[in-house]
Amino acid sequence: MKKKSFRVLFAASLVCAMISFNAKAQIEEGSKIIGGTFQLHFEEGNNQFVITPDFAYAINENLTIGGKLGITYYQITDGDVNPAAGIYARKHFFLNDNFAFFGEAFAEYLPNFASDFRAGVLPGLTYFLDEKVAVEWAFGGIVYSTGDGDDQFDVSFSPASNSRFGIKYYFK
Repeated sequence: MKKKSFRVLFAASLVCAMISFNAKAQIEEGSKIIGGTFQLHFEEGNNQFVITPDFAYAINENLTIGGKLGITYYQITDGDVNPAAGIYARKHFFLNDNFAFFGEAFAEYLPNFASDFRAGVLPGLTYFLDEKVAVEWAFGGIVYSTGDGDDQFDVSFSPASNSRFGIKYYFK
């Protein structure tokens, strides 16, 4: 029941944002962005925590490229804390002055974990609290991972899948 209620709330929020479509807000070319994301996943015997600071640069209006360095904790690997590094490109599509949908292509290297390399495309939402600070939520996506001789391909657009939250500061 909770899953269905969450989906209905998410769909209603997205529809309301699209109805108020007004493409005035933009990420200007040359903007610099700093921030970070975090992921939490709790499952018996497989708790995960990932924190990833990042930096991006707007190479075009609403198109950014960036890099990230972070740490990962996976209980399934005996509680190891490991580094993580990645690159990404992100395109924002503004629905109104404060709200944007984005698509992100990424590649990550996660040494000392079962999936050493991950690449994919994922959707997300950004909400600008003011013109310099935004919060974001990325979820689901199409992800390919490989490591330890095991290749996996996952396609999911569930808000509960591969979910991460973040905050960004935009220097114009």
